[in-house]
Amino acid sequence: MAYAPDMRAAARRHLEAADILDPTNRRDVAGYLYGIAAECGVKALMMQIGLRPLANRENDPYYAHFPMLKTLLRNRLEGRNATILRRHILNDRFFSDWDILTWQINRAY
Repeated sequence: MAYAPDMRAAARRHLEAADILDPTNRRDVAGYLYGIAAECGVKALMMQIGLRPLANRENDPYYAHFPMLKTLLRNRLEGRNATILRRHILNDRFFSDWDILTWQINRAY
């Protein structure tokens, strides 16, 4: 049975789980979940502006992870609906230095 993914709800679930794990000794898992939450949030915005999945999953931002997600998305965006993604998600600062190891080190200090 096919179903429509609810990326916004998925982003919230992963964020809540990460926030619970962050103060514990499972910060490694929290870091991973923060990344998934961000990816789901970006994909929810993609859905909201009407960006459709591609037939070729290899170049489809819906199937990509950071940092490739940003690159593939940047290549596909056009029109006024894409302004919020261009301004807030595709700038050089958004998740530019994020990875699980870096997050753990930076959050530890």
